Amino acid sequence: MISAQEHIKSLAFNAYHRALEVYQYQVNIDNYTAMLAVLPQDAWPVELAQFAGVKTEELPQEFDHAVIQTINDYQYRDKLRGVLRTEKVEQSKARAVFDALKSQIPVAQYDVLLAAVKNPPQTVLSPIQFKLRFTSQERVAIKAARLTDTIIDDFFDIIDDPRLQSVDLSLQSTQDAVGYLQLQDLITAERAAVILAV
Repeated sequence: MISAQEHIKSLAFNAYHRALEVYQYQVNIDNYTAMLAVLPQDAWPVELAQFAGVKTEELPQEFDHAVIQTINDYQYRDKLRGVLRTEKVEQSKARAVFDALKSQIPVAQYDVLLAAVKNPPQTVLSPIQFKLRFTSQERVAIKAARLTDTIIDDFFDIIDDPRLQSVDLSLQSTQDAVGYLQLQDLITAERAAVILAV
């Protein structure tokens, strides 16, 4: 069952990503607007209007490059105008969803929850970063324990495997291994919490 706070966190997560969507639409809108500014602003020339939907390769062979370029500029202008309209419509939809999501989040919590979404806790470490969470005394004790404890040896065999790219502190197996080290009195409960802290 999802708690009320978990629901609010989910709303904040979705609101943030919807805000990014609104922003990306705005980037596109700004780009298309800038591109349109350097393309023809007036209506199609009467003598060229009939070629508005004609592909470049299908234009009359007698047309020189300047005429073909003019036709392409008008065609591209028309295409961008359509794309720009679509981007504005889609942005308005995304903004409506964002507003709906944000309205369900308590105002006092919004900024804090947004910061948490932007900067999620780091649960993934490199193997060496994970090892360095232990003190030198703890590492020495663990190394000695590996000679007689197959569970500890198995876990650190995995950590030492050069194919391993990362250690995820949120994984139950990682938490169980650190918990086992605590049960064997190789680290204290306080130290276990620090090692697994994100």
